[in-house]
Amino acid sequence: MDRDHLAARPHDERDRPTLGVSQTLDGLHCVVEGVAEERVEVRRPHEVQGGAVGDAAQGDAAYTTAEVASISKPETSDPDGWYAPACDTHRSPFAGRNFEYFSEDPVLGGKICSAEVSGAASNGVYAYVKHFALNDQESYRVQHLMTWADEQVMRECYLRPFEICAKEASYEEKYIADSKGTVATRTTKACTGIMSSFNYIGTEWTGGRKSLLTDVLRDEWGFEGMVITDFNLYGYMDKMASLAAGGDLQLTYSAMTGDIQRAGTATVVSQLRRSMHNVLYTVTNSNAMQGLVPGSKVKYGIAPWQYGVYGATAALVGLGAFLGWRSAKKGRALKEQAAGSAVASAPKEPRDDAGAPDE
Repeated sequence: MDRDHLAARPHDERDRPTLGVSQTLDGLHCVVEGVAEERVEVRRPHEVQGGAVGDAAQGDAAYTTAEVASISKPETSDPDGWYAPACDTHRSPFAGRNFEYFSEDPVLGGKICSAEVSGAASNGVYAYVKHFALNDQESYRVQHLMTWADEQVMRECYLRPFEICAKEASYEEKYIADSKGTVATRTTKACTGIMSSFNYIGTEWTGGRKSLLTDVLRDEWGFEGMVITDFNLYGYMDKMASLAAGGDLQLTYSAMTGDIQRAGTATVVSQLRRSMHNVLYTVTNSNAMQGLVPGSKVKYGIAPWQYGVYGATAALVGLGAFLGWRSAKKGRALKEQAAGSAVASAPKEPRDDAGAPDE
């Protein structure tokens, strides 16, 4: 791979330009239009070449890249959330996810990830930091892949980047403090989203492991926000186990169908309320709340474009019914015509003068 692709560009080359953003497999790839219509390609620094961990330019480059990419624009559908960045560790040069992770150094990876999350949060975009945790292999990733490590290794190497991001990522949040429109600022945590992973740690799926999602992430590190699964299309990724362990959302469309088991019990109701609280906390502290002030009333109704969809749907249904009716009518007419022709062409029996048939 070209070394220039991995190197971070100096901060002064990015002057708050306009941009178009699309998410690709490597997390973030944006094309930036400069002041003089100069098009510059900017990629996030996957693994910064050289330099010390304390080098401010590295963190600044990551912060600026995420900050620029998270600017809400009409062409990007004003994003509120981001399925990135990813900060697992390069355990091996052959790991299938190295293209998405930052470094083999957990501290360096955590610092860069923290800077990216802070940059995105500065524009109100919450990031799902992934894949939590020990997800460093693509082969057999959904075939009950079990990752084994002792606690010391996990804490020092594989959990460390997530811990740094959860504790250090922050941004200055502006908000309207009262009904008079007073704008206040506060420093708040930027890391409010986590994505669990496909793999097991030992014999327990990470997305259903309470020791990971609750005991370590929330109780030890003080994480406040929501936890979502990786794409859940597989039977072992049990949504009830995820809910009980501290998970809040399922990244899927199939696992959300069907009833929640034991939904009437006090335990499950408590888990659902906790999950909803976590989701609302994250969304409330994002640009999804733009334009809402104390005293605002939110009215839910039908958007104007939906009336157009309904009208077009009704017109298509009406057209289909009309064409079906006309086709059926034409079919009946053809059948009647065919029957009449058959009767007319049938041979007549000879009759006597009295009208009775000859015997």
